[in-house]
Amino acid sequence: MDGKGYLERLIADRLAPRGGFDLHEVRGIARGLEAAGALSHADGERILADLEATMRSLGMLRTRRVSGSATSEPALFTRAAGRERPEWQEAVEQPPIPELRAVRALAGTTLEAGPFRLEFTSLERWSTLLVLRYAYQAAPREGLFRTGYRWTARDDAATHYLVGSGGGSGLHGWMFEHSVLRPAPLPGATTLTVTLSNKDTSASAVLPLP
Repeated sequence: MDGKGYLERLIADRLAPRGGFDLHEVRGIARGLEAAGALSHADGERILADLEATMRSLGMLRTRRVSGSATSEPALFTRAAGRERPEWQEAVEQPPIPELRAVRALAGTTLEAGPFRLEFTSLERWSTLLVLRYAYQAAPREGLFRTGYRWTARDDAATHYLVGSGGGSGLHGWMFEHSVLRPAPLPGATTLTVTLSNKDTSASAVLPLP
C-alpha cells in the first residue's frame, strides 16, 4: 500500500467539505500507517507539517505561543515548519465537483442485523466518494439510525472510510436510504466490507466495488 499517496489524497478529500475536518483524526491515521509499515515516520511528519501550514494559511488553524503561566485555553504545539500545499488549498477554496464513474447493481445481496433485513440495491463509485443504497422494512420512527445503528466500512486495499448518512424516505412500509462513504477507493481495490452495528449486535457484508 502506498501510505504516503493515500494520506495525501485522504487529506484533500476531507478538506473539501470545509467545517468537518478533524486534524487529530488525520494524525491518528498517519500514526496507524506508520505502525503498519506503509508510511515512514519522516514522510508522516512532513505531510502533517505541510497540512498545518496549509490550514493556517486558510484560517482553519491558529497557533498560539504559550508562556509558563497556566492557561485553560487549548494550545497547539507544532512540529517543524511545513509548506503550503496548493492542491489542498484548492480542495477548500474550489472543491471538485464529484463525477459519477460507475454503478454496481446489488440486487439479491442482503444483510441481517438485529430486527433489520437490508436489501442492498446499488453501490455508486464517484470520483471522490462512494454512495451505498439500500432498503429495509420498518416504520419511519423505527429506522436504523433512530435505533442506534451505525455503519463502518473498509476495503481490501486497507482504506477505512468515513461514513455519513445521506438520508432517505419511506414508502409502503419500506425505508429507502443511502450512505455516503469518503474518500474514493484507491486503484486496485476490488471489494468493500460494510459493517452495521449498535451496542448489542454487529453484522457485515462484502460487496464488489464498481
